[in-house]
Amino acid sequence: MSFVPNPNIEREIKTDSGVRAMLDDLGEEALNEAQSLAPVATGALRDSLAITRLDEGGVRLSVNVDYWLFPEFGTVNMPPEPYLRPTLTALGLRVTQ
Repeated sequence: MSFVPNPNIEREIKTDSGVRAMLDDLGEEALNEAQSLAPVATGALRDSLAITRLDEGGVRLSVNVDYWLFPEFGTVNMPPEPYLRPTLTALGLRVTQ
């Protein structure tokens, strides 16, 4: 006897309303956490954070300013003020490509 997985399971999981709701909630939680941790000079960085629901399943937290990495990692002239990595750590997420 052998086990044959349902070939549609991945699609079914990604389109399940309960899974979608859980991912949406997790996305909102990530957005709120990142916004609370983002350094604020003008507010542009914090306000550029957004969550996008992906068609293939999941959500994406994005930062829509070109200089997002300078506060996250620092420069020779400013210390880091991480806001993305602590958000992912706090929520227990894996970073994937």
